Amino acid sequence: MKPAGSTPRPRGRTALFVTVGVLALALAGLGVQRWLGWREAQARRAAVLADVDATLAAEPLDTEALSRAIAQLRKLPEHATDRALRFAEARIEMARNRAERARELALELAMQPGASADEQSLGSRILLQLHENGVAAGKSPADLLRPAADLAERAHATTNAPDELLRAWQAAERNAEHDRATAFAATLASAHADSPAARFVALATAFDPAAGTAPVALVLADFPSPPAEGRAMLAFAQLQLGDLAAATATCGEALARAPGVAVVRFAAAVTYHACALGCAAGSPDRATWVARRDTQVDWLLAEPGVDDDRRAKVRALRDVR
Repeated sequence: MKPAGSTPRPRGRTALFVTVGVLALALAGLGVQRWLGWREAQARRAAVLADVDATLAAEPLDTEALSRAIAQLRKLPEHATDRALRFAEARIEMARNRAERARELALELAMQPGASADEQSLGSRILLQLHENGVAAGKSPADLLRPAADLAERAHATTNAPDELLRAWQAAERNAEHDRATAFAATLASAHADSPAARFVALATAFDPAAGTAPVALVLADFPSPPAEGRAMLAFAQLQLGDLAAATATCGEALARAPGVAVVRFAAAVTYHACALGCAAGSPDRATWVARRDTQVDWLLAEPGVDDDRRAKVRALRDVR
């Protein structure tokens, strides 16, 4: 018998409380497990990004280490959608001279409103490298160079890094935006006078091949990878000294590095023309140099960004056989 006055407790309610408690504990455990998994994933992501930074900072660059860093990035499940991971992969691809792949990964993001200065800087470098490689993919040089200058200028406004203004100057000068290039040069001279970028632009804007190779070599020594315009200047100075062998070698290096830059093509055309003139008329050697010169001339005449003065000069070269 039940004690008088007692109220029976339904057995179902007790069972329900137990079930709810067990479920709550299970959900809490699942939440902790997911949180721990997220922390582990974040730690793995941070380690991969740190490894990318270290690999890119190494001198000289280790190509095998770059390949391993790419592989580690692509193992992360979010590598195709995570912004930082996409930029990290693009930085590696730029180090591997794969600007097209870097463009696919990061250029659209770099050009978005609100992109960071580092992202804008990378976007500028991608566009300049695409132009140097001569792979505009149906675009005019201005389609690459104008946004390259814009991105570099915006990055400089945040970082105050002179190399950004150097890239902005290169892009504007290559695109025949000479007033804009002059403004970038003036800012370099006033705000970054002691920087290699300022010294390079000062030399380029007042370049005189008759001054010899020493001033050019001195400025280029400041750069691990000299600007393409620097090799063209060096070739003109070597040519002025009559050192055709050195000028030819410099042009070969410049063309291998930056076949899409008009001043590089122009330096090669002038140098190969001088080589042709040094050979007997009608000789096989002369014909070889004429053909090499005309390859550069034809490129310059077909390139949309080449000004009329330079076109006239290279047409005059081609008239000499």
